Amino acid sequence: MKATPTRRVHALAPALAAIGLFLAGSASSQKPVPAPAPPPLPLSQAIATALRKHPSLIRLDETRRAAEARERGAASAFYPHLTFEALEKDGPPSAPGFGFAGLANSTLTRHTGAGVVLSQLLYDFGRARHQTRARRFAAGAAGADEAAQRAYVALSVYQAYNSARLAQRLVQVAQENVAARELTVKQAQTRFDAGLTSGVDVDLAQANLAQARVGLVNAQNGLQQAFADLNAAMGATGPAAYTLEELPAAAPPATLPAAPLEADVTAALRQRPEIRSVEAQTQAAEETARAARACGLPLITGLVSGGYLNVAPAESNANHDHAVGVRVSFPFYTGGQIQAEVSDAHHQAAALQAAREEEAQMVRLQVTRARLTLTSLAQSQQATEEQLRQARDSVNLTTQRYQAGLGNFIELQQAQLTLLTAETDAARLRYETVTAQAALGYALGTLVPVK
Repeated sequence: MKATPTRRVHALAPALAAIGLFLAGSASSQKPVPAPAPPPLPLSQAIATALRKHPSLIRLDETRRAAEARERGAASAFYPHLTFEALEKDGPPSAPGFGFAGLANSTLTRHTGAGVVLSQLLYDFGRARHQTRARRFAAGAAGADEAAQRAYVALSVYQAYNSARLAQRLVQVAQENVAARELTVKQAQTRFDAGLTSGVDVDLAQANLAQARVGLVNAQNGLQQAFADLNAAMGATGPAAYTLEELPAAAPPATLPAAPLEADVTAALRQRPEIRSVEAQTQAAEETARAARACGLPLITGLVSGGYLNVAPAESNANHDHAVGVRVSFPFYTGGQIQAEVSDAHHQAAALQAAREEEAQMVRLQVTRARLTLTSLAQSQQATEEQLRQARDSVNLTTQRYQAGLGNFIELQQAQLTLLTAETDAARLRYETVTAQAALGYALGTLVPVK
């Protein structure tokens, strides 16, 4: 009997079922792999990374080391200098000594000489001492500049880290807002289907949901930007996202500054490395002026040379193996060079004294601003908490009224917008308080201890 099309379908059914089960199993076995969680980054680790890797700190560390090397170079003038010399000379009677200082520097026409020269500074009217002190103050200023940059880098990390914390919280607020708007759309659609309201409520609810989703996208983009800023603050090329440590639930609230303003300013002027740097630079300029003035006074150096000197018999029959001498040099006239160097150093010192006053005014301004910011946050904290509590109560009440048909959609929409604003303000207050406390520590010079 010939098989009908219906019988063919029935015959192929088991095979088709087997293929369907196979494809379903393959699809189920190819589930999407969840993305790995971002690496954890505690605040202390972020600061330590910045203090270790930030290019500006590496640059200033090398600058400080170079200044310390210049100090050691200036101090070497107090120690004996040993030099090896050798010379073979044959020329006319006017042949020079070729600039040697020991036995090899003979004015004889033909000779062969070699030896070791020991030179020792005997007296220079304080020239070497003032130069060494100037280099020491310059090295101290370089160290203070490095300490100031360490504090600035740490403050930048505090600000970027708390900005990323805030951005994370704003993403959570935006997600909660989207979920609330989705629920509102369902409620409006249910009431419309029941004939209790018009389609206008549904349209408005959907429009508000779309607006909330745009806000979520913006918040997520802000979070990615915050992570990029955090990597830049640390001076490192890190991952695109981190798992940040949250503030403890019992984090201390913003409090009014305890010390008077003048007491804080006095402490800041004593502790800020920027002030120490300018003061050290001023002292270095003053020591440079003293060293330049000493360059116009005599310089006395002792020389001792020992070695071998072979003189041609036609010029002398005596060969010597040592020589002792004292050299005195006095710059009788330098065309005004020394006077210009002294004047230059004096003017630099005066300019640095003015820079110190300028820096002190900037420190005072920073302390004042940090205190005012903390005061403002402390005074607004109670009002922000009350605003958040009332906004939550209002959303609960208007939602119940809308579900019961006692309220309209405009009331619910306004309550949701007020809650979104209150949640955002509360999040900003919490993280801006921590940042403001760090800013006050930076202004006072206590944020990062000196290395």
